[in-house]
Amino acid sequence: LKAAQEKAAALEAELKTAQEKLAQTQQQQQVQELEAGKVKTAELEQKLAALQAELDTLRNSKEQQVPVGNPQEQNPVQQQPADSDGDGAVDPEDLCPDTPAGTAVNKMGCPEASKSIVLSGVNFALGTANLTEEAQKSLTATAALLKQAVPNKKFEIAGYTDNSGNPERNQLVSGRRAEAVRKFLSGQGIKRELMVSKGYGSANPVADNSTEEGRAKNRRVELHLLD
Repeated sequence: LKAAQEKAAALEAELKTAQEKLAQTQQQQQVQELEAGKVKTAELEQKLAALQAELDTLRNSKEQQVPVGNPQEQNPVQQQPADSDGDGAVDPEDLCPDTPAGTAVNKMGCPEASKSIVLSGVNFALGTANLTEEAQKSLTATAALLKQAVPNKKFEIAGYTDNSGNPERNQLVSGRRAEAVRKFLSGQGIKRELMVSKGYGSANPVADNSTEEGRAKNRRVELHLLD
């Protein structure tokens, strides 16, 4: 019995020692895990700080960034419109674009002494008084110039044809074309009372009617400035 008691006591002592070692081991593991956790936390905090710094740098860079592109496109240089005939009236404001060099011109780019202005680009559908699309664009620009340069000037709109076909019909068509131009200019803001329209048929040719080029020049509309 005594031997058994001694053995039991020894086992209890051994168990107690084992329990103490286990508790000590567990405590050490907890400490190690805690330290490892602290290290990992510190690493994460460093990484987060680095990412935040990078984000701040990108934001500052974006705020200070100069827009990408051609500097000339960002600050376009205003170019002076061309003056093809060198008369001092730029092309968009020149109703007489072929004025000889050195000729004194008025606000419309036409010779001071001239009372007639050929309206360039004013064409019609064949045999009709219907303005072409090109003619409408040309007359729109003409109206803007007239309102600016001679807002209260009276003028006659004169229609002409070449000498092809029946003279009476040419007279009729030229009158209708002149009136079509008058109506269009009125729609662009030119006062109707400042305009009169008249057809001259094939009278007063400006080129040779024996050639196609000459006949094309004779089929025209002119402005005659009135005193």
